[in-house]
Amino acid sequence: MKIATIAWVALIVLGGGCQRVDSKSESVVLRSSAIREAAYDRGTQALSVVFPNGSRYVYAPVPEQTFLALRDARSPGQFFNSEIKPRYTALRATSARPVTPDRPARRGRPVPP
Repeated sequence: MKIATIAWVALIVLGGGCQRVDSKSESVVLRSSAIREAAYDRGTQALSVVFPNGSRYVYAPVPEQTFLALRDARSPGQFFNSEIKPRYTALRATSARPVTPDRPARRGRPVPP
């Protein structure tokens, strides 16, 4: 993952509803108990997901159609768990430790840098 992608994620500040940050990015507050916010950068194909506990993970490369499907899903949490989590490698935005389906994030313990 590029450092520029992580910097992009750090600069995103989400408001209510759907917001186009620039012509290459879009962010949305989701009506979901599993996912609070999602943002997508078309240039890097990076999908940033913020969970209710405030943790942020970046998935890349994710096709734009996958982000649009997440944004429009009746249940964003179910879509995320079935279509994104098992298919794309994640990087916790505050860490360099990759999270993959076979190496999940550790619960209850901070992720080491």
